[in-house]
Amino acid sequence: MKYIILAIMMLATATVFFFQKSDISEIQQKIPIWSPIEVSDVATIKITMAAKETIVIHWAAGEWQLNDHVKADHEAVERLLKDLAEMRPVRVVTRKHKHDEKLRLDAKSGVHLLLLDAADRDIFNAMVGKQGANLLSTYLRLQGSDVVIAMDKSLNWQVYRSIHDWEETTLKSSTPETN
Repeated sequence: MKYIILAIMMLATATVFFFQKSDISEIQQKIPIWSPIEVSDVATIKITMAAKETIVIHWAAGEWQLNDHVKADHEAVERLLKDLAEMRPVRVVTRKHKHDEKLRLDAKSGVHLLLLDAADRDIFNAMVGKQGANLLSTYLRLQGSDVVIAMDKSLNWQVYRSIHDWEETTLKSSTPETN
């Protein structure tokens, strides 16, 4: 009888310890409330990479235009906006700024991404860092937050484009013109 009581006490202690430990990890991993981006509200996209010119893509006259009114690649812009609208948080990576350089969320290596509506109000304002280890996620920190979140979209190949990669290109026909 003594051994049964001892076994029950050990089982009860282990159960309490297990549930307390999982509660602590849930608190540490609590993901902030996420509000999806409404693509139809976006009028301006500003992409600033460290030590480079800010790329401004603006909706004007029924098309996306770059800094100097060059027509932007509509598909590339729409793909970025679609990914931003569909992305969801996967996990909290850290709540400290001491890892910013390693996660490429600092001013020297990160990309500042700002989406504005037609009245120039912020819709989305964040630093976009490096890809996650699974290559399917991206580290992101919303402006004014300490929390770094792994998002379920790979944004790097889009936000690290040069300004020329945002320009619309027209493919020339491979057949010669006849006069």
